Amino acid sequence: RELRGDFPVERVLAIGDGMPTDVRGALNYGLDLLYISGGIHAKEYTLNGETDEAILNAYLERENAAPKWWMPRLA
Repeated sequence: RELRGDFPVERVLAIGDGMPTDVRGALNYGLDLLYISGGIHAKEYTLNGETDEAILNAYLERENAAPKWWMPRLA
């Protein structure tokens, strides 16, 4: 805390693709999360090279993860 100081968590956006690390850490800390669906777990919910939203939503529910937003990749 001494190095970074205090900051309002509502001003922080976490961005990540790793469920046990990026996602879990952000959500446990109470941060808004932008999930990158084209990352390391993409094979779980990709059909024909595209993120299938229904499969992605089911995956996120199984993982008990509720990111605010998702996108396939950072542009």
